[in-house]
Amino acid sequence: MTTPTVSWSKVSACRACLATDLRPLADFGATPLSDKLGTLPDSEQPAPKVPLELIFCNACRLPQLSVNVAPEAIYDADYPYYSSVSPHLSAHFAALAGETLEHLTGGLGAQQLKVLEAASNDGYLLRHFAAAGATVLGFDPSSGPASVARAMGVETKTEFFGLSAARALVRERGAFDVFLANNVLAHVPDLRGFVEAIAHVLRPGGMAVIEVPYLAHLVDGHAFDTIYHQHLCYFSLISLVQLFEGFGLGIVLVTSQPIHGGSIRLRIVKGASTSDTVRSMVRAETESGRNRFEFVQTIVQLADTVKTDLRNLLRELMRDGARIWAYGAAAKANTLLSFCGLGHDQIEAVADLNTHKHGLYMPGSDLRIMSPDEMKQAAPTHVLILAWNFREEILQQLEPMRANGTRFIIPVPRVEIV
Repeated sequence: MTTPTVSWSKVSACRACLATDLRPLADFGATPLSDKLGTLPDSEQPAPKVPLELIFCNACRLPQLSVNVAPEAIYDADYPYYSSVSPHLSAHFAALAGETLEHLTGGLGAQQLKVLEAASNDGYLLRHFAAAGATVLGFDPSSGPASVARAMGVETKTEFFGLSAARALVRERGAFDVFLANNVLAHVPDLRGFVEAIAHVLRPGGMAVIEVPYLAHLVDGHAFDTIYHQHLCYFSLISLVQLFEGFGLGIVLVTSQPIHGGSIRLRIVKGASTSDTVRSMVRAETESGRNRFEFVQTIVQLADTVKTDLRNLLRELMRDGARIWAYGAAAKANTLLSFCGLGHDQIEAVADLNTHKHGLYMPGSDLRIMSPDEMKQAAPTHVLILAWNFREEILQQLEPMRANGTRFIIPVPRVEIV
């Protein structure tokens, strides 16, 4: 039985500011790569494991992973993430498109707009701009989601977006009016090159709309399971302002978003100065200590509490004869299961709405991914909600099970049964 290998390297300088004053922050052990689902259970084909460690840049206060995994090892043809599967995500990004179009056009036609999105996935966002009349182009390295986008009429290049791609694009098509990137900035190994590419591809006065998980929300929400190998950086406002200003991009608006356990939406303009309102937010963040090493380090204690409480609860339930399934084969599920040491000994299977995941196995375990209908037929006494950031959507989907007596376990921000 041979364990596959994966290419990864240690980080020697900050991804954002290139400083080498990096301090160890948290160690979650060696874990399998999230979203690298197995065709066989782990007992038959062990998943490769990579260190999952956080380090802290003392210069720009950016927490980040200590390693880079080769992107092509993650975002390949089998990448199973399809944004449109979630009704909640679809509604969120429809609203984002509407808000952006209203700001740019005042509700008038968008025929003159050229819109570019990095990591455009299955066209979940660009299709709204295309429907309004804009010229759209997506970049996504995963051929599966990209093919779905093209089938919907969203032109998509199956490649990573970066500086070389931006230069070629401007030569071919000129600069763009709008650049979009949602939950992707944290995934980029060459962070500075990516931001420089944004500056290059936008026309003067052009706008980028970017959503990223926010560091303070991660810590306040005990969301340690959002730390995994795709998420290379965990942004505070101060680190974002410094990063974008270095390439002539001013953050003019920051709004809080509940998506993914707590994110922020940045409105960024090429050639503009960072707004006074955003600078005030940075001062408040700094004065409260919410971008300091000690604040971020509390995530370790929070993770240990969840681990202890969840293992104790499952032990008690099993002692009383409970049958436990899990719901949500999300990337964050891998961190939670691995860190808490959970697998087939406690959980029978994992259900997920995404048909692309059915029949596969969670990395590092023997937990098979099944359909929600199969879970309903199995009638477990308890369901552990792994995709807890969509708890309300999931509870609504599974209301018939709840009405029949199934109880639901929410692990984050604190372990509870509902």
